[in-house]
Amino acid sequence: MRQALFELVEYISQYELSPTGQKLVTHYFNSSKAADTYDRALEAVERYFPEQMPGPDDRPPRLQRLMDQLKAASKAWDAE
Repeated sequence: MRQALFELVEYISQYELSPTGQKLVTHYFNSSKAADTYDRALEAVERYFPEQMPGPDDRPPRLQRLMDQLKAASKAWDAE
């Protein structure tokens, strides 16, 4: 789950996350009050990189693929 989250952040920010950046994203995820893991992850992404993400119709294929991977990983995390 964390790897999918980090990959999405790296794609959006266009920078590799440092260990400190990973800790910050993890902190944002853990401090989120969202109801499920996927929403917590999206909130963490938005807090780390506050630029507006493109809507579903405007997403490049790679971004959509990364978001789908995050959603699948989140569902698996919630099922545990």
